[in-house]
Amino acid sequence: MIRNNYIFVDFESVQDIDLALIEGKPVKVFLFIGEQQHKVSVELTMQALRLHDQVQVIKLERGGKNALDFVLAHHTGRQAAADPNGFIHILSKDKGFDALVAHLNEDKNGGAARSAVFAQIPALGNAHTATSRDRLDAVKAQFSKMKKGNTDSRPKKRKTLCSKIQEVFQRQLGDEDVQAVITGLEQKQWIRIVDNKVAYQF
Repeated sequence: MIRNNYIFVDFESVQDIDLALIEGKPVKVFLFIGEQQHKVSVELTMQALRLHDQVQVIKLERGGKNALDFVLAHHTGRQAAADPNGFIHILSKDKGFDALVAHLNEDKNGGAARSAVFAQIPALGNAHTATSRDRLDAVKAQFSKMKKGNTDSRPKKRKTLCSKIQEVFQRQLGDEDVQAVITGLEQKQWIRIVDNKVAYQF
């Protein structure tokens, strides 16, 4: 089943958007423009017009503290209800959205993530087109961050390992891809799995 991806753009926070990256992909972009924002690049406007089936522009008519955040959150909830299996991406540098992401992730059918860079959203091709080595390096880098001094929060069981690998790629990988990553980690002797227990060697 092809999962639809919905990108909700906090344009007050992030303006570097290349809509050409969504063309031909199961992706829809909701572009939220603040009440005080009156300048949108000609290039972005032309892209939005050309890809009008995949892009919806929401221009706020009223301002106020966190006005855009509230409207964006409202629309994510509506979309999550309309497509429970869809993946919600929030594009913003505002970490305040992480609470909303956590809430949306309580739904086991769908999923959600916040990104600060449009081009790095996995649904735009990064997770699927990355080479095997790129994936292994990304997982190793993420897991290395989870080991700080005497604190080790890396997954200890194979099932949790699979789930954590999916998180690294914002749930854009298939089960076969996840297993390929695990096999690659074992082949490089970065991990060892015995009786479904994971031991790290890096």
